[in-house]
Amino acid sequence: MSTTFGECLLQAIQIRNLSQKEAAKMLNLSPQTLNNYILNKRTPDLQTLSHILEVFPMEPNEIFRHDNSYDQASSEEEIELLSIFRQMNLEQQKFILLMLKELPK
Repeated sequence: MSTTFGECLLQAIQIRNLSQKEAAKMLNLSPQTLNNYILNKRTPDLQTLSHILEVFPMEPNEIFRHDNSYDQASSEEEIELLSIFRQMNLEQQKFILLMLKELPK
């Protein structure tokens, strides 16, 4: 049976005995946005996902392996980038994000 990102996130919240409202506050998200992630109606962008994984540590490879929405939307290169990004310290992550924002579209 596959596990979605939303199910993993909900489990991480429940393990800590938090309400969704408390978890949303910890993540600096609106309760509605968090609920959309839990219900798999939306997927977080890379920066938000990175923050979620800092607050609620989950194994990214496990999430991506089972979450069909990420499997369909992410190439191997995108998953590799996320893996590299997660290994960076906060200063390196901020620097990379600044550089990416400066790239021509």
